[in-house]
Amino acid sequence: MRTLAIGLLVAAVSSARADDSAAAYRAHCAACHGEDGRADSLNARGLKVAPLQGYERLRGMQAPEIAALVRSNPKHAAVTHVEDAELLSAAAYVMQLVGKKP
Repeated sequence: MRTLAIGLLVAAVSSARADDSAAAYRAHCAACHGEDGRADSLNARGLKVAPLQGYERLRGMQAPEIAALVRSNPKHAAVTHVEDAELLSAAAYVMQLVGKKP
């Protein structure tokens, strides 16, 4: 019974983290990259935003590397105010979009 309770707790924490990551992505990335990372909105096309889904370069990266890439890209000046932990959380969600588990 104790093992089941621990398993349920771990599942709940993992689910909460996934929700937090999705929320961070929606708050800071989705306006340009789209809700699903396809960058197929008018806004994305106008800004020439790269789609995240299926982006091979990102598939080979971990969340800290993705966050560092965002920080180093001048196109991402709009998210300079985002705290590192929040950006790392959004990067974990990006890993899901490109088909890699965080």
